[in-house]
Amino acid sequence: MAGVEGEFSVGLDVGSANISVAVGRTGYGKTIELLTLVQYPSLGVRKGMVVNIDEASRAISQAVFKAGARSGVDISAAFAGFTCTGARILAVDGPVATSGWTMILPSNQVDNLSAAIEKAGLAVDGIMLNCQAVARLALREAEVSLGTVVLDLGAETTSIALVRNRAVEDLVVLPVGSGHITSDLAIGLHTDLQRAEELKRSYLSRPGGDDWDRDPSLQSLVNNIVGARVDEIMELIRDALEGMGCLARAPGGILFVGGGSRLPGLGKILSGKLDISVRIPDGENFAPFSDMSGHPEHAAVLGLLLSDADRRRGELNVRSVGLIDRIKGLIRKP
Repeated sequence: MAGVEGEFSVGLDVGSANISVAVGRTGYGKTIELLTLVQYPSLGVRKGMVVNIDEASRAISQAVFKAGARSGVDISAAFAGFTCTGARILAVDGPVATSGWTMILPSNQVDNLSAAIEKAGLAVDGIMLNCQAVARLALREAEVSLGTVVLDLGAETTSIALVRNRAVEDLVVLPVGSGHITSDLAIGLHTDLQRAEELKRSYLSRPGGDDWDRDPSLQSLVNNIVGARVDEIMELIRDALEGMGCLARAPGGILFVGGGSRLPGLGKILSGKLDISVRIPDGENFAPFSDMSGHPEHAAVLGLLLSDADRRRGELNVRSVGLIDRIKGLIRKP
């Protein structure tokens, strides 16, 4: 990568609604400066999976071009993340040092994602699930050791992961997301998606407020449409958590991220229905990207950026050790 000076890392989140790219410059120690974060409408991705490699590669290319133009970095590789359906988590027995959990991802989903990225002209530096990336960024140390649920409410999927000691111990991906609320409103009100999105946000922020008093019939219809879908999503989440046994295994509560987490009032509704603490990451969790703390929908791509920086630092350490060993080999003992 070239264009501006420094060592650069890139996170690439391939989502159902948007392709997100974050570019950062690593400094001394563990510091990293966010140069840019861009989004581009997603193509060829359904429910978190690449279903059309050509369309997905075009969207990725556009997002990367936009990020490169804004950051001044010639982007040639990225650390990618996605929401995978059908992942399996297996316990690994053994001594304390080796016991833990391993994750098996469906090869066709990984292959399609890799093919789309490579067709966009990028090398794949690594692939991980978005829930892992969110955990890398936003979980506090106490939450990491105790066990915390990472709940990522996206446009077409809802990912529920139990994370303990940085490992994903259980994972469920529901085929429903906040975009379904918008679609329901667009169909029920015979309007376009943009207007439906505006009505959804207005409803969740202050139902029955002044804006609604002007048209009581609209208020009633939106109440019924949004309420029915929100209730369904909440019930599905609760059933999944109970099936995973997470409500008893997650004293760290729920970390709520994704585009759906920005819907006003939804976190409070979720907490009330589940009787468990639910929080959206704040500035402390978004360090070193504190200015992005009001955007939980970016938690995954920022976590991917940090993961790429970790990988690059690891490679640098390996190269440094190798150089030291070679120098030692040239020194003759008396």
